Amino acid sequence: MGTPQDISGKSRHKLAAILLALWLCLLPGAVHAFAPVQPTVCLTPVKAGDVPRVVLDSPARFDCRKQQTELGKGDYWARLSGFSVAADEGDSIVLRMASVWQDAATIHVRYADGVMHSQSFTSATASRYLTMGAFFEIPFPPRDIAVTDILIRTKGSANVRGVVLGAEIMSAKQSAKKIARLTALYAGFAGLSLALIFYNLSLWAALRYRFQLLYCGMATAMCLYTFSASGSLMLAFPSVDNLDRLRINYALLGITGAMGAIFIRSFFEPRVITPAINIATNFAIVFILLASAAFALVAPWHILLLDRLYFASFLITLLIILPLLWSAYRQKSQFTGLFALAWSAPLFTSLARSLHGIGVIPYSFWLDNSSVLAMGAEALLSSLVISARIRILSRERDLARAEEVAARKLAHSDPLTGLLNRRALLETALERGGPVALVLLDLDHFKMVNDTYGHQTGDDVLKSVGSTLKGWARDEHLVARIGGEEFAILIPTANLPKSAIDRLLDALRTTPQPTSHPVSASIGVAHGPLRNDEDWKHLYRQADL
Repeated sequence: MGTPQDISGKSRHKLAAILLALWLCLLPGAVHAFAPVQPTVCLTPVKAGDVPRVVLDSPARFDCRKQQTELGKGDYWARLSGFSVAADEGDSIVLRMASVWQDAATIHVRYADGVMHSQSFTSATASRYLTMGAFFEIPFPPRDIAVTDILIRTKGSANVRGVVLGAEIMSAKQSAKKIARLTALYAGFAGLSLALIFYNLSLWAALRYRFQLLYCGMATAMCLYTFSASGSLMLAFPSVDNLDRLRINYALLGITGAMGAIFIRSFFEPRVITPAINIATNFAIVFILLASAAFALVAPWHILLLDRLYFASFLITLLIILPLLWSAYRQKSQFTGLFALAWSAPLFTSLARSLHGIGVIPYSFWLDNSSVLAMGAEALLSSLVISARIRILSRERDLARAEEVAARKLAHSDPLTGLLNRRALLETALERGGPVALVLLDLDHFKMVNDTYGHQTGDDVLKSVGSTLKGWARDEHLVARIGGEEFAILIPTANLPKSAIDRLLDALRTTPQPTSHPVSASIGVAHGPLRNDEDWKHLYRQADL
């Protein structure tokens, strides 16, 4: 066995090797001939009689200065320029670009020797090229000649956020590494979400807190949205049309937003949700659902307007968070800090995506996947946040139960002696049923004690007698103060021996009293059944006699 110093040195070497391996795995393009290229994208509308090679050789025709969205919807040529790349031997070149709303696309690639190669797909056949992350990947035939130009002919482009977005040129090996990372990202999110859903469902089954069920609904909707938005839907079901997948994206993200608003409203205490906040939240929920349904059902009809209304509904919902947090702060909500901890990232990314949706922020890969990243972070924190939320609610419920028990005890007991009162004595005895012995004890001349020594001394005498009776009684005996100076003991027996009464008398005689005046008591005993009020009245009369 080595010394601690030897072991420490070996551990450091192992750690360094692991970190180096991770670094090499994460470095994009570190072992390839060229780094991924992000080409310049220039557009021109399609004209009748256009020939790809002629269009490609007419660079002056393309507009590279305007934002793509300024050109509106239609059919376009997109020219990708500013590069010259060649793949390593045994590798090939791949064009990656984000999936957008378009009916069809044809990709023409030209090599340095002038040879051109073309590939086409429609929205119905797009699954052949769609990969994880909802990116189209179009591979080019492997050649030793460099690729110098790419021309994309789009048909029916909605151009809501662009005609060609996120275009990158890379090797097939680099593409495989990107796909593996994205698969790990989405799989990790799915695992976290599913674990959190089952965690909350199990807690809901035990505790029945409504916000847990609402959270499960929101997380389920987010998982379904991620399944569609990541492209996994078309990978699992290749026959799905890509435009239908985009419709499903809009619908599921809208449902997620609506469920999120409902969950957030239920997360806080009822006093935080003012009538105005409640009305505004209901309006936002209806707006999101209607905007989502409208886009999913009627796009591409007025698609730009529908898209703007869709993201405007999210902005309205996010704006409601401000008065909600202000109300939570003013009402001193216990959950304000917990909410900020878990939900700041999802709310911030939702705001960024909404601003991108209305054209304020440009497209980026991380923005497009921000919901998954933010909800992944939220999923990591939510188990702690919801546990803290449940702990607070459980503490409140335990306190309420304790208060209820105390109130019930107060209603069923004599506040001076702590014994049962008449009502509690009868209720408990009638529940038991069977034959009983009623021992009735009445203090003699008790008014004289109060008149001579005062009511405080009289109360002390009553408490002393009550304590003596409790000390004499067994666990199954019911001891009560049923009147001013009158006490009763119900014993479940058909025959109470006289020796038991003698022991009670001895206990009373030997108990010190808070007065020099001798305190005496009269005791009567009666036996019989106790099934109703009439039986009680009969036993009481007999014992009193």
